[in-house]
Amino acid sequence: MWLRQQPQTIRRRTGRQPAWEAATAWITALPVHRLAVLRAHRLTARRTMCLLELRALTGIHLTLVCHRPHLPAALHQALQTADYAITADFQAVRRHYDGTTAPVPQPAEEPARPANRWLTLPAVDRLVSYDSPAPCTAPCVPPPITFRHRPPPTPLTEQAVQEVARRLSTVTARPRLAAALTAALFTGASFQQFAAARPGDYDAAAVTLVVHDRARCTDGCASHRVPPWARVFL
Repeated sequence: MWLRQQPQTIRRRTGRQPAWEAATAWITALPVHRLAVLRAHRLTARRTMCLLELRALTGIHLTLVCHRPHLPAALHQALQTADYAITADFQAVRRHYDGTTAPVPQPAEEPARPANRWLTLPAVDRLVSYDSPAPCTAPCVPPPITFRHRPPPTPLTEQAVQEVARRLSTVTARPRLAAALTAALFTGASFQQFAAARPGDYDAAAVTLVVHDRARCTDGCASHRVPPWARVFL
């Protein structure tokens, strides 16, 4: 059973958890236009309301997939405040997503994927270097990075940028992880350094990111320029 959420106005809930705020920012920034939730019959009424509010805040097209012949009580209760449509016809769902009532053509045969699908990214070699886990406690306004003890990360080619951005936006589990991987690619820093990050370390106006190295294990605290492709992930 498929439920299609229609545009509506829903009151904003208070006390939203950081994970919901991160999801809202992630969906808005990319942007994401459609969201499908499998096993929706297992959602509680409160979780369903959170999803409906997420749709109201971001404008996504929300589809709830219920693996049951009838709506469970909790889901039915939550949807009483919403305008929605129900269908059990898979082809009807496909036609709705394609925006046409014509028969759905069979997808063309996909070309064979290359056997080696790994990307070689030398900049992430230091991801697990245990170098500087302690954050800076005093005001820290570091100068632009000067690579003294290691070479700067090799800039990505345009083709690599497109593939990296695609993978970060489509197959990365969490926005925070995507941001850390993105930062690692243009800074060559480690996850331990990113764990010491502070809210003001990313300057959206100056498009710079401060990476801390309190113990001066490599190049000390430094400011890095953020390339255009990486800004949306930060």
